[in-house]
Amino acid sequence: MLEALYNKGALPGPKLVATLALKKQFVFRILAETDAAGLTSRRPNPDRARAYLHALTDQGRAALSAIRAEELTRLKAFVATQDHKDIAAWSTIQGRLNAFFAKSVNQQDMEAQGD
Repeated sequence: MLEALYNKGALPGPKLVATLALKKQFVFRILAETDAAGLTSRRPNPDRARAYLHALTDQGRAALSAIRAEELTRLKAFVATQDHKDIAAWSTIQGRLNAFFAKSVNQQDMEAQGD
C-alpha cells in the first residue's frame, strides 16, 4: 500500500484497488488502519465531489524510507556472502521478472482506462 502510494502519488480508492490487484474490502480495511496510524491520509477528490484521494503522509514516507534502508542493509549483507556468478544470474532473472510484471500492470492500466 505504502509503496503504491509512494510510486503513483495520491490515488482514488478504485484506482488503488486496481493498482494493488486486491479485493476492495481488503484495500479499504488496510487504508483505515494506515490512516489511523498516521501513515496515509485522505482528502476530497477535486474530480469527484463524493470521493477521496488517498496519499502518504510525511510519517508514511518516513516509515517507508526506514523500511527501504533496512532492506538495503540486509540485502548488502546477503550479497556479500554470495558468489558473483550467482548474483549475476539472479540479477538477470529478477530483471526478467520485473519486466514481466511491469508489462502485466501496464496491460491492466490500459484495460482500466478503456472501461
